[in-house]
Amino acid sequence: MVAKKRPADRLPNPRDELQRAIQRAERGLAAATAEGFREVLLRVRHAVLLSERLVVVLDRLVLHGFRRRQSTEPLAPSDVEPAIQAVRVAVGSLAATTPLKFSADYKRYTERVEALIEVARVVVDRGVESSVNVAELDEWKLFREP
Repeated sequence: MVAKKRPADRLPNPRDELQRAIQRAERGLAAATAEGFREVLLRVRHAVLLSERLVVVLDRLVLHGFRRRQSTEPLAPSDVEPAIQAVRVAVGSLAATTPLKFSADYKRYTERVEALIEVARVVVDRGVESSVNVAELDEWKLFREP
């Protein structure tokens, strides 16, 4: 069954919301790269939580669509959804990581978020057509817990 699109689900100012989400994700990644072992978990957790908003905003934009007046060619949902899903998978892997796999899992997560940021910048410029697939963000649940 297709979920109804409710006006409350729409972002009031999608372009600004998306740009703020991009900036948050970038700040999170930058803060997590600080040197030193102390508080690595805290910095990584913070980075993951800051990337969640980018996924939420892009999910909503894909659901409802976002048109740029200057753009004649918005992205198809199929151009955005794989990047969103890749971040979700990377977050899930990071949540289930072990000390031995942490570096590889975090590197994969970082690469996926950077790729999503690039896709988000294209959405800011060109917009995106609407879709009906919005999944839950369960991968972030573990990082919200104290």
